Amino acid sequence: MKEDLSALQEWETLWDMEFNPQKYKHLTITNKTKPINSVYSIHNETLEKVSNAKYLGVTLNRKLKWNTHIDAICKKANQKRSFLQRNMRGCSRKIKAKAFNTYVRPILSYASPVWNPISNQSLCSNLEMVQRKGARFVYSN
Repeated sequence: MKEDLSALQEWETLWDMEFNPQKYKHLTITNKTKPINSVYSIHNETLEKVSNAKYLGVTLNRKLKWNTHIDAICKKANQKRSFLQRNMRGCSRKIKAKAFNTYVRPILSYASPVWNPISNQSLCSNLEMVQRKGARFVYSN
């Protein structure tokens, strides 16, 4: 990895680019109880070691657990649903359903083949709770 970072720094000087070390994090994904601790740096600045990192909209955990990601998307979906609920009181059921399917459902299903929570019932119940609240919103119940 250190050799790759050195090659990356050579590439950036070749192409007159510059990486900002503050934007990069160091995430080690392992199930070992005593993982190997390495220090990585760019431009003589050590990369911050984190236990969770967001990559392409998916929050990765050092043990590849999806609790943090599911909690974040449920929170975001509930915020969108609440916004729609406040601003669409007088709209028809059809309009509410379209709005929910357009703005909330994609949040819940984004990258789901990666983090599919079928094995964890509590994660499924969190996602289903958002769906039930959405159904109540659409049917005004």
